[in-house]
Amino acid sequence: MLEQMYDAKDAAFYDVCQPGSATLRVRTPTIFFPLAAAEIDQKIAARVVETHFDREDGFRVPLPLPSVELRDAAFFAGT
Repeated sequence: MLEQMYDAKDAAFYDVCQPGSATLRVRTPTIFFPLAAAEIDQKIAARVVETHFDREDGFRVPLPLPSVELRDAAFFAGT
């Protein structure tokens, strides 16, 4: 996971599309899923949470989590 999915610059675990292992650089709640794995260093986990979950333009919203972070062009809160 760290080698193929984690982007240290973005502090995010991105989905990978097969074949070809293309990185899908869209921040969805799946960027948090690897944090449940015991093998993920707690410093990395804390950085992912601080960078995305705690941001007002990220995923810091009342439940349920949005399908993409609030700053993503695809996000639409509706009316």
